[in-house]
Amino acid sequence: MAAGAHSRKLTASIGDRVLLDTERGYHVLFPQAGHLLSRPVCYPEHGFYMVPMADGLRAAGTVELGGLATPLNPRRTATIRDGVKMLLPAAGHGSDEWLGFRPSMPGSLLVIVSV
Repeated sequence: MAAGAHSRKLTASIGDRVLLDTERGYHVLFPQAGHLLSRPVCYPEHGFYMVPMADGLRAAGTVELGGLATPLNPRRTATIRDGVKMLLPAAGHGSDEWLGFRPSMPGSLLVIVSV
């Protein structure tokens, strides 16, 4: 069974207890800034990457453990947005904020069980 970040709930429905949590990675899209970079760039001091894409410049990073139901934390996207504006003042304003869910286990171990 492979259900990504939803695996914990799914395995609980069949009586299995998996110590899985959800990593939440934050993203901000700068639609008018895709031309400012020609390749992915990392800004390690602030923990995010910038990647030029067809729909603009995507800045992504700052991970937290927060589960599936907790709302987006605007401080996380503000950190990314402020870092991009500092490095690329011509990037304009980020218009699209979202977070992605990743399954996460203690020690990054795999879970293999028979059902």
